[in-house]
Amino acid sequence: MMSAELDGIICSGARKGKQFTYALIEEVAPPVKAKTRDESLAELVTRYFSTRGPATLHDFAWWSGLTIADAKQGMDMVKSKFIQEEFNNQNYWFADVSVKKVKAPAVYLLPNYDEYFIGFKDRSAIGDVAKKENIKGDDPAFLAHVIICDGQIIGGWRRELKKDEVQIEITLIKKQLKAEKEAIHQAAKKFGAFLNLPIKIIYKEK
Repeated sequence: MMSAELDGIICSGARKGKQFTYALIEEVAPPVKAKTRDESLAELVTRYFSTRGPATLHDFAWWSGLTIADAKQGMDMVKSKFIQEEFNNQNYWFADVSVKKVKAPAVYLLPNYDEYFIGFKDRSAIGDVAKKENIKGDDPAFLAHVIICDGQIIGGWRRELKKDEVQIEITLIKKQLKAEKEAIHQAAKKFGAFLNLPIKIIYKEK
């Protein structure tokens, strides 16, 4: 089965209950017309900045494993699709899209390696709260999944599945107001609803 995956014959399919399945790649991802290197580079740049902007060319190069020269070449081909703004002496590119306002505080329990932060080389823009609290990147609060509040990292979370509930352990890097804690609770309830289990929140001191 592993050889068939490496040979591009099969891939992971939809789950059947708790059972993993396989599927034929030709059925899941039919063959498409081959692209030139320039066409592929232009599409990759377009997809990255459309879904992760505002971002810099260094962010793209770090994420893709390509060179800065490749990043500049790709952006030159598609820059008419994007807006460029300078912030803190760095040039950011992003798509011209309407932004939906979300009622604050907006809290999200994100998994580790989520593209919200792992998709960028420079994550300082979402680390203002941590910086003010003198929290370093290797702090234990960040070694689990990450809690985002109004765009900023405010702590980490872990979950433990029990027979009839899911326990969610919360570690905050600073004391939060009642509104923020209620937003955390609502985000945790959504996670519990996804698992179809009641939740129990445990706040852990740093």
